[in-house]
Amino acid sequence: MRQTILGVVFVAALSVPSHADDALPFKEADLDASVAAAMQAFETPGVSVGVVKDGKLVFSKGYGIANVETGAPVTPDTIFGIASHTKAYTAAALAMLIDEGKLSWNDRVIDHIPEFRMSDAWVTREFTIKDLLTHRSGLDLGAGDLLIFPEVETSRQEIIMAMRHLKPVSSFRDKFDYDNLLYIIAGEVVGRVSGMPWEEFIEKRIFAPLQMDSCRALPEGLSADAPRAYPHMTVDGKLTVTKFDKGDPTTAAGSINCSLTDHAKWVAVQLNGGKMADGTPLFSEARHKEMWTPITPLGGDAFGRPPYNTHFKSYGLGWFLDDMNGQLHVYHSGGLIGMVTYTNLLPEESLGVIVFTNNMNGYTMRSLTNELLDAYLGVDNGDWVEQSKKDYAERLANADKVVAEAKAAASGAKSKAQKADAYTGTYRDAWYGDMVVTAEKGKLRMTSKRSAQLKGDMVHFNRDTFIVRWDDRTLDADAYATFQFGPDGKPTKVEMKPVSPLTDFSFDFQHLDLQRVQE
Repeated sequence: MRQTILGVVFVAALSVPSHADDALPFKEADLDASVAAAMQAFETPGVSVGVVKDGKLVFSKGYGIANVETGAPVTPDTIFGIASHTKAYTAAALAMLIDEGKLSWNDRVIDHIPEFRMSDAWVTREFTIKDLLTHRSGLDLGAGDLLIFPEVETSRQEIIMAMRHLKPVSSFRDKFDYDNLLYIIAGEVVGRVSGMPWEEFIEKRIFAPLQMDSCRALPEGLSADAPRAYPHMTVDGKLTVTKFDKGDPTTAAGSINCSLTDHAKWVAVQLNGGKMADGTPLFSEARHKEMWTPITPLGGDAFGRPPYNTHFKSYGLGWFLDDMNGQLHVYHSGGLIGMVTYTNLLPEESLGVIVFTNNMNGYTMRSLTNELLDAYLGVDNGDWVEQSKKDYAERLANADKVVAEAKAAASGAKSKAQKADAYTGTYRDAWYGDMVVTAEKGKLRMTSKRSAQLKGDMVHFNRDTFIVRWDDRTLDADAYATFQFGPDGKPTKVEMKPVSPLTDFSFDFQHLDLQRVQE
């Protein structure tokens, strides 16, 4: 079982709340207790919580620490990587260009990026700007994400050229499967149409007018002394600082870094129909409505799902959409290695709830968000932290069992592998590149030529299947690697899949088609 955090530190907000505690529908002391319980239960070193109401940040507070190695406190001005919240900013950038008459949601992507190709010629011709944003391309969940995670050097042009090699798992526009790469291409559309790179557009056209001074479109733009929250993972029972994700590969899909204080300004614009505090539109009301219009259904039961009597779930343009007790609910989460964040809007209440955390456990952000939403909706759905603890314990127990069984099978493997040299060689995927298998003193290692983090020993599991144990234990992404052989007895390919069911979909290796390169 994972080690829990002791000695949680609480740090009060530096600039807000601007309203008295009795003006809020929740008691600050009660929220403090819930945060403490969540941080303890879900191994979360630091949390930043904010509430936007009627255009103002009425509550904000930092809890815990930004870095377990330094003990630096979290405040509302601590900068977090907000990951997929970036998608709403990218959708807004396109909306602004549409307002200027430079673009249409229904423009074909190839009219702006002529070299863009999907695997099917008809899909390529029909693929629109709207399709880039709505997760209905036919590609699988997270397809191609190994081009951007973990710690890779991939250019935007490489991503554009890689799309043609990714195989669909469903029909075009048929179903929802979350993706990242198409948002990066949407950012490239912003760049080509506006005449400035996506990151420059975001900073000049959104951050500057909203005075979001802490925010950077790419983390590389942050100063060395910026008050950053560091990502954390639990490794061998110990909470450990891990590497920051590089922003440039993810760009328009997930590279923005921002403090809660400044992200709240963006939330206020969203709740105000696209208008800034002085009434000037950042984007038009028409575009605002389009971004909040359901486009891609998420499926599932549509008959009053508890606890909020939810009847639909869908994706719009950069936002998830559903209903909570009869009200429109607009939301998005963001996840990086070692950091998850959450923004929830109830437009009819003119309410936004923001929770940023610096570990990869989503239970903290969801528990605290639901508690605050319940307070404003005037409902009692019980203790969200306690409910989440049960679910978390079950998921951990299941994952630990699966991993333990894999380790036991590997250590007690009765079927022998072939000699190590039988597996060595370069294995190439058309969109990803090369994985190289080498042998040293009879032991195998796998090394990615794209990601510096993906290198590790291969432990025999069964017959021609091995478990790759990555040297960087913060990844929590050990993988099975199964070799296939041709009639001549030589390896032809290797297939990979994650050992743990908790491995993030962005680096689960299942979309790789690694064919051995003939030497």
